[in-house]
Amino acid sequence: MYLIFTLTLFTFSFSKKYCLSYEIAYEYKEALNNNVRVDENIEMIMVDGNGDTTRSNIKNKIAKNIFDITFQIITCGNDSGSIVKIDYSNPINGLQMEVKTPDKLVLQNNKWYSYSGNHVKVIPEIFYHAVETDSFKVILGYSCQKYSITETESGNKFDVWVTKDLPNTLMPGAGYKPFAGAVLEMDFPERKAKFIAQKIKTI
Repeated sequence: MYLIFTLTLFTFSFSKKYCLSYEIAYEYKEALNNNVRVDENIEMIMVDGNGDTTRSNIKNKIAKNIFDITFQIITCGNDSGSIVKIDYSNPINGLQMEVKTPDKLVLQNNKWYSYSGNHVKVIPEIFYHAVETDSFKVILGYSCQKYSITETESGNKFDVWVTKDLPNTLMPGAGYKPFAGAVLEMDFPERKAKFIAQKIKTI
């Protein structure tokens, strides 16, 4: 999955004149007691209190009590598309993370694009198989249904809680074709990582 890490928030105006747009603020949490995967889209550099730096594996490098990280993702969108960015300006428990990524990720016409300055790149679609479950819960006043997702190529498994009361372009990541509704929670149990919607507003 592709994410955007940045220090600034944003506003976005869609071309569809009378289409209601939404902004969702997600909280992302992860227990970083496993390998940190690095690819050309996300380069994560961790620096511990002793100044030691690691790019791919922080196990045994940093005390376990600072493995838990939290930051905020902001997604703006409507029926026409969406933009994903992350506010990651505060170090957590003495752990500083320098992240080198594109400026923003944009979903438009059912395709994801990565923007870095004037350079635009199409993000390959992540294909998946979704299984509808009978589990429902209310998140921020919206009725959500749980879907179990398996990525076709990698076999990665995760769960999404979606509401059909908001545009299905709204999600806290990129690369995936739209799910059955707006994603208000995304849970990766193997990675001990989770995206949870904290606030929803119209813009």
